[in-house]
Amino acid sequence: ALQHAREYVRTLVARKSDISGRSSQLYNEFLEAVQLHYHTNRDVAFYADCLNVSPRYLSQVAHRISGKSPKCIIDHTLAEALACQLRTTQKTIQEIAYEHGFASQAQFSKFFKKQMGQTPSEWRRS
Repeated sequence: ALQHAREYVRTLVARKSDISGRSSQLYNEFLEAVQLHYHTNRDVAFYADCLNVSPRYLSQVAHRISGKSPKCIIDHTLAEALACQLRTTQKTIQEIAYEHGFASQAQFSKFFKKQMGQTPSEWRRS
């Protein structure tokens, strides 16, 4: 059900596989950590701590390799998974929101619309 998010991360990894050294290794480890934890943690500091680096260094590496911030990568991964879940399950929007740590359905809807350009209801109907 989360195939789109996984494909997105695999694409990022494949595109940057030619970059060598510690930065590439760190970036790949970051993407793996995002796949494991995006549904429960969207904080860049959490991922930096998991990787034993500072949030600033993680941001520098992510920008250098992908052109995107760690927060952008985390949020995009989550949004893709949420989009897939909205289309493939019968769970209510509120259930999905709470499962993924949003304090309210309104907060979830705002996040989703910012990421995907549509509200969760519009996405589900399209």
